[in-house]
Amino acid sequence: MRKHCHVFAIAGMILSALAADGQNYANFNSYHINPFQYNPAEAASPFANLHINHRQQWSGFEGAPKMTSASFHTLIDETRTGIGIRVSSFSRGLLNTSDFTFTYAYGVPLTGEHSLFFGLSGGAAMS
Repeated sequence: MRKHCHVFAIAGMILSALAADGQNYANFNSYHINPFQYNPAEAASPFANLHINHRQQWSGFEGAPKMTSASFHTLIDETRTGIGIRVSSFSRGLLNTSDFTFTYAYGVPLTGEHSLFFGLSGGAAMS
C-alpha cells in the first residue's frame, strides 16, 4: 500500500510540472476606470476616451516590473460603431514585451434604451 502512495505522489508531481505555466502577464490595475483594457465592446461607448497608465512595482530594485499603456476609443459619427487602439509595454528584468491592438465594436439595439455590443480585437506582440 505504501508503494502505491509513492507512485501516486511521483505521478502527481510529474503531471503538475507538465501543466505549469511560466508566462508572466502584465497586471492592469485600472480596469474599473478603463474597461476597454479587457472588453473590446467598450469601444462603442458613447464618449471618446483616452487613458494613459503607468505602473512601477518595487521601486529601487533593479529589474523591477514596469507597465505602461495608452488606449483610445470612440464612436464613429454617433452610430453604434466604435473603434479603438491600445498600445502597451511591459518590462520585468531581462524580459520586455510590447503590443498593440486595434478594435472594432458594434451595438445591436434590443429596445429603445438597451443594446447588445460586440467587439473584435486584433494586434501583435513583440518580445
